[in-house]
Amino acid sequence: MERVNGDDVIAFSTRRPDGRIGVLVVNRSPRRTYQLKLVDPGEGRSLEGPAELDLYGPEQYAWQDLGEYSHPSRDEPPAHSALPAGPLAVALPPDTIAVVSFRVVPH
Repeated sequence: MERVNGDDVIAFSTRRPDGRIGVLVVNRSPRRTYQLKLVDPGEGRSLEGPAELDLYGPEQYAWQDLGEYSHPSRDEPPAHSALPAGPLAVALPPDTIAVVSFRVVPH
């Protein structure tokens, strides 16, 4: 992922048992949407799709604070989409968690 100023965005990656790469990205900003480009940290080149994207944020979940009667007022599954072939780029809305999964194709 390209470097983001400040502590708003954090990312973790792993190679999954099926051989795909999974990248968990968290936008902790309550106000700012980030446009992210995923890059290979060793080579500095853009990572390529196709990929799968799952987003979980305020459109999927909201908390109703009612003291001891607090509960989710919205509790939907993550939004799923397919990202096309080409450089991997993700719009990450405020207070959102994203998981991007893809195969690395050797160059």
